[in-house]
Amino acid sequence: MSSDAANKSVLSVHDPTYPVREAQVSSNLRRWCPSFSASNKIASIFLFCFPFAGGAASAFGNWAANFADNITICPIQYPGRETRWSDPGFEQLSALVDTLADDFADRWPSRFAFLGHSFGALVAYELARTLTQRGHPTPLRLFLSGARAFELSRIDETYQAEKWDEDAEAAKRTAALAHELDRAVELIGHIR
Repeated sequence: MSSDAANKSVLSVHDPTYPVREAQVSSNLRRWCPSFSASNKIASIFLFCFPFAGGAASAFGNWAANFADNITICPIQYPGRETRWSDPGFEQLSALVDTLADDFADRWPSRFAFLGHSFGALVAYELARTLTQRGHPTPLRLFLSGARAFELSRIDETYQAEKWDEDAEAAKRTAALAHELDRAVELIGHIR
């Protein structure tokens, strides 16, 4: 199946609970997505856009005009930014992700996807993982840009830790060898 066919099949699925769920979603979403308006379109998919660190919902301000009518753009507004200037920010990524997951709980739209750029990619990825772990609805697609593949980052970290351990062992062996050589030189000096 081509990617176009796959996307069309995802977007054309009819969910009979869609209108009911959308009415429940709107109150929680308005805080995080100020431009959110529940769409009456049955075929709509909501694309939640997570901005870069220091960015705000306005980074995605004119995106709606560039997408098909059946895709509703929902830029996420982090606390301490633009319309949420007075809301305290988060010092830990896990707190931000947990709050998003708690605020939406089972009230996510019936069909949604995440798009994250840079820091926003990390937020989107961790939120998708948290939703999966909690058994909540999960995004149909996860679009990440401006960030390294997270599973590779973890592999690299493991590799680096192993490499550092190997390097530390090699340094110890080198130091022990250097000490033995110093002793050998000292002994040779006494023989002459």
